[in-house]
Amino acid sequence: MDMHQLTRRLQERNEAKLVLLVADGLGGLPLEPVMRVEVVVPKDYMGDVMGNLSSRRGHIQSQEDRGGTQIISSRVPLSEMFGYATDLRSRTQGRATYSMHFDRYEPAPQSVSEEVVARMQGK
Repeated sequence: MDMHQLTRRLQERNEAKLVLLVADGLGGLPLEPVMRVEVVVPKDYMGDVMGNLSSRRGHIQSQEDRGGTQIISSRVPLSEMFGYATDLRSRTQGRATYSMHFDRYEPAPQSVSEEVVARMQGK
């Protein structure tokens, strides 16, 4: 299966985990959507929430103290955010909230792109 066929199949299946960018000079660079995630959390749960974001391949951008709560800004791949709302509620006893917005596409790690390509090829 060539890159064009794989790209077409990804589009047909509406695959959100990975985008194969086929453009002149890029040679089919695998990219994944990365989200800007902001979590408002009581100080008591900050360490657990930050650790969880890191375990989801997240990169903490900043943290800010606002009247007894912490605001954690990070970037996390979209594929790692599924199930996050439930996980956050469980970890913070329902006391934290978050918002998530598309930020940009970044090169996908080789393990992620290999997994998606293998799934698309039926392996």
